[in-house]
Amino acid sequence: MTAATRDAAPRSTTIATPPLSGDPFTLDATRGNHREVENNYAVLNYDQWAGYPKDRQRVLQHLADAAVKSAIVLSGDTHLAGVAVLRAGEPGVGQAVAIEFVDVEVAHRGYTLHTVTPSNWEAAYRAVADVTDATSTVSTYRTFVVDAGTTAVRVAV
Repeated sequence: MTAATRDAAPRSTTIATPPLSGDPFTLDATRGNHREVENNYAVLNYDQWAGYPKDRQRVLQHLADAAVKSAIVLSGDTHLAGVAVLRAGEPGVGQAVAIEFVDVEVAHRGYTLHTVTPSNWEAAYRAVADVTDATSTVSTYRTFVVDAGTTAVRVAV
């Protein structure tokens, strides 16, 4: 896995995550305000493949060991949308290490609009009334915010 800097957001870092092969992660935990982990699978989805729980825990433990602040996991193609606090160690009680935004594809009547600034990461979950109509109404279901330097998510007011 390699760390790369996004041109569009020079204060954020991206980690692309193919299925894990044994190579250690590299992550510059000292640059920027947000860390983005691009993911081919949803960390929330526990039944993707036989090795999934071990690989999932390895990713989360690496984030904990590297003391990465403001880690954001982007995943999708699971036919659902969701937001979660990801924890290293025991699910539900371990150390919070990242926030995951699971994005649904627009064909399933929605999408997520991510806005990233030095102070926060905002994810607006958008709903399209009729995906077959180009003039269809689009509304925001809910917007979630992660403040820089935190592993907590809140609903925007």
